[in-house]
Amino acid sequence: MTDQPRTWRDEYQAPRRPHLHIVWRRFKGAIASEVFWNPQRKTSELQRWLLLGIPLLWFVNIAFVFIGHALGLRLGTDGDQVTELLGRNPLITLLAGAVFAPLIEEFLFRVLPRAIGKVIHPAAKAMWPLAFAMNVLFAAAHINPENPTFPLPQFFSGLFFWFVQTRFGFLGGFAMHACFNGSLLMFLILFQDSVR
Repeated sequence: MTDQPRTWRDEYQAPRRPHLHIVWRRFKGAIASEVFWNPQRKTSELQRWLLLGIPLLWFVNIAFVFIGHALGLRLGTDGDQVTELLGRNPLITLLAGAVFAPLIEEFLFRVLPRAIGKVIHPAAKAMWPLAFAMNVLFAAAHINPENPTFPLPQFFSGLFFWFVQTRFGFLGGFAMHACFNGSLLMFLILFQDSVR
């Protein structure tokens, strides 16, 4: 006989769990797949998304402002705080709002949760409940405690950024988020006197 003799330990031992280094390797792979450019999508397709997505986001945000005004609610971001920051130093505010904020927010609210989700449950269908939950947190991060608003525009913008990142990877989501924030801040810089 070629079978090895089985011991009591072989019979009743619990199934082995993956070692921590295997889980870490999967997590690093998931982070790398989220961060780096998705070569399956062409740059021209991302450019089309940027050209169509930015006006769409503007339209959605403006619609929420009008709907909120009609209902007597404050929907969106506290504009007074943004214009005050722009008045102090527009270049630093533009750099912080159009580069650093999207970079940090895309990593915290999209890359990291998607990577953890891929390690825990790799099916694509399982990502949308995670996207919903993370965008609730993304919207909550945009609430000003001194002047509370309902961040519905940020919630829907966050879902759009999640979708773009799903198609184009981190750089695509970052580009969309940075262009949207940058266009909004440039509008406020150019029309600062009429906004106040």
